[in-house]
Amino acid sequence: MFQLQWLPRGANQREEIFSYEQSTSYQRRHHVGMAEEDASEECGVKLVIEDYPYAADGLLIWKAIKNLVESYVKHFYSDPKSIASDFELQAWWDEIKNKGHYDKKDEPWWPKLNTTQDLSEILTNMIWIASGQHAAINFGQYPFGGYVPNRPTLLRKLIPHENDPEYEMFMRNPQKLILEAHSSTPPKHKS
Repeated sequence: MFQLQWLPRGANQREEIFSYEQSTSYQRRHHVGMAEEDASEECGVKLVIEDYPYAADGLLIWKAIKNLVESYVKHFYSDPKSIASDFELQAWWDEIKNKGHYDKKDEPWWPKLNTTQDLSEILTNMIWIASGQHAAINFGQYPFGGYVPNRPTLLRKLIPHENDPEYEMFMRNPQKLILEAHSSTPPKHKS
């Protein structure tokens, strides 16, 4: 068992200092994003990293989603204050916060839903997460999962040893044997 008294004098204090600094550093970086609000820019934000295709393309998609959502919200809610009195809409938002995210229901970062602008921002975020962001994050899933060695570690067949009858076939075409070993259907036995 590791004991603190085995450390040189002051080493545990150094660890506390480094851990504290590291924690503070992470807290500061947590709020750094890919863009800053800038009303002079076309999409309303300026990219922090200029040559970042995901962000540049994402901003165009974000703007299109935002424009569409704002036009729909304005069409159905002509009075900005009618959002607060829409009981069905308020029940939907309450369910998302209090039932869908029960563990986060008391967090201070939940947006309010009182105006058409609030509703537009909430819906734009939801649509963006389910479309543009989801597509970008999961873009590399098939190349990774489609590569046979990256598949689950369950083999339904042993890799043959040098003296096994299947060894020569394995040496000629290892991918075929590995694919058969990964098969989700049990092999058919000859009677």
